[in-house]
Amino acid sequence: MDKLICSTRFHTIIKPLISNNLLNNHPNCHTNLFVFSKKFSTSSKKPFEDLDENAKKTLGIVYDKKPFKYHCLEGKAYFWCSCGYSHKQPFCDGTHKDPHLKIDLKPLRFDCKESKEYWFCNCKQTKHAPFCDGTHRQEKIQLGPSIIRDHNSPPLVIEKIKKK
Repeated sequence: MDKLICSTRFHTIIKPLISNNLLNNHPNCHTNLFVFSKKFSTSSKKPFEDLDENAKKTLGIVYDKKPFKYHCLEGKAYFWCSCGYSHKQPFCDGTHKDPHLKIDLKPLRFDCKESKEYWFCNCKQTKHAPFCDGTHRQEKIQLGPSIIRDHNSPPLVIEKIKKK
């Protein structure tokens, strides 16, 4: 069965669609207050059913365009920074908690099972977090901006203020 959603400033009404003039015939819907109407079928899928499948995973900002080699100790837990804003890269320092930055990303816990050197991703675009998978070699990352300055970074403009 088709229905019509009719929203006014003060209320929302869902009524069966009787005719094309439903809005004109409905006592609570006035032309000047009408905000939104949509015809939909009750047999259709729920509008947010596939939201998780279609939602794009958010990735952090590119901190550096190369991975970071670190010797991890067996039995120790490490928290990899996924947002790219930490000042202790590649590990988290809690910068993501700053409410002014509005960062939704959280650190990723890595429990080391074997003492050895690991390559941690610093571009934050890896699909195998927290480890480097070579994504940083892509042209869009190499030519794009990063927190760490390199030959692709814009020049710093430092001028001395002239005293009169």
